Amino acid sequence: MRKNPAVLGLFVTDTSVEGVLLFRGEDGQIRLIDRFTKHRARRGESVLKATSVLPGLKDRSESDYTMEIGDGSQHASDLNLSGDFGSAGGIAVAEKVRKDTSARRSTTPFGAQLREILGDCRKAGHALPKLAFCIGSSEVTYNEVGLQLASEIEKAADDAKQVKLSKENRKTLVGRLEETTQGEFDKRRIAFIPMVNESNRRRYLAVVPSSPDPVAGALDMAARSSKSESPTAYVVDSEISLLTTLVRKNASTKEGVTAIVRVSANDTIVLFLKNGVLEKYEHLRSLTSYDSIDTVCSRVVLKQDELRIGAIDELFVSTEHQGKSAIESFTSFFPDTNVHDLKSALEEHGLDGSKLEDLRPNSIPATAVALRLMQKWDAEEKEFPLVNLLDKKRRGSTQRRKGSYGWHTIALLVVLFGVALFYTWQYKTNQEVIDVRNEEIRLNPPTFPTEDAALLAFRVDSLQQMARRYTRAM
Repeated sequence: MRKNPAVLGLFVTDTSVEGVLLFRGEDGQIRLIDRFTKHRARRGESVLKATSVLPGLKDRSESDYTMEIGDGSQHASDLNLSGDFGSAGGIAVAEKVRKDTSARRSTTPFGAQLREILGDCRKAGHALPKLAFCIGSSEVTYNEVGLQLASEIEKAADDAKQVKLSKENRKTLVGRLEETTQGEFDKRRIAFIPMVNESNRRRYLAVVPSSPDPVAGALDMAARSSKSESPTAYVVDSEISLLTTLVRKNASTKEGVTAIVRVSANDTIVLFLKNGVLEKYEHLRSLTSYDSIDTVCSRVVLKQDELRIGAIDELFVSTEHQGKSAIESFTSFFPDTNVHDLKSALEEHGLDGSKLEDLRPNSIPATAVALRLMQKWDAEEKEFPLVNLLDKKRRGSTQRRKGSYGWHTIALLVVLFGVALFYTWQYKTNQEVIDVRNEEIRLNPPTFPTEDAALLAFRVDSLQQMARRYTRAM
């Protein structure tokens, strides 16, 4: 089979699956062939229990409920906005809803969407492209963990030259994750992103993917529906690590403070890098693209002051707001900062920029992870090993279609084999007997009479006459 130079990058979010198909031409130019967007269905999911959120709803069988809103008179004193201002009760309810939602999202399949996108790639003339995945915040959990710096060499190590994580240190970090993280997770698929060190502590951002693995389930479904072979998957990256790698490869971010702001319809992610190393990570679930761009800018400024980041040298923005107005707004809030559209980072990696203007914010991670596979970023990044959450057994392995066999099929095959063996043995035994008889006849041939028929008839008549004479004599 001819090697396909096309790579399909996929960004899996809570509500959709974004796909970007890249192709490297004979001239070495990487071109964006097409992009795909499929809604992520929720068939077969258990709905979130609303009894703790909606008043008046007692169980799941009820389809209606009563909600009273203060009218400014007798209910004015009952109006409670504590949830918006972070009270203990509001935080507890929000945390409970978030945990229930996270558990529910972790089992959401997207195999049907992957199959449709592969069908669209086949129609575009690029069947069986290589696959590279990037999973969003709904499919992964981020936890900060740390190690105490014991040796003087580690204490003197610069943040830009991180000490490689040994097996013992990794085992220690995984053990601390088990103490602080609820639920089950696959220890083999956990990754650790280096962060800026503290005084006597080396910090890491642990990337814990959801379990069971939705990517593995989607690949298995694509393999079952394929008539011959399924596409080969190589990479499963997380959004945080992918955006960090994409920006870090820019020469202007090697020194100084860099910020990355990603705003979507579901949440907002703010990343702060120092000398190319992740320093702070903020996940703002209450801030979305439905808020005004000025609100987003003010929240970023607030986080900058709250975390004591200092002056920002480079700022990369990805938002669903109108592109030019968003850049202008961030420029007005950060006048001494070089503000860039995150799409510009893609063009610096050799991608044809003719179609970059049409890219949606969710298409940027899909394009970046496809570029990672196509340009072999893993071989280039030596100081910071890249994140790959795909099981090692699945990396680069082509899955062929497998038939489903039950125990009765195996039993029938055993019976058929026994019957065939019995009749084969019988045939050989009978053939041996026939060969022995033929050999005996060849060695002792029978004697056949050679006299004339009339003479033989005369002898027979003579014998019969003699027999009658002896009979009468007796």
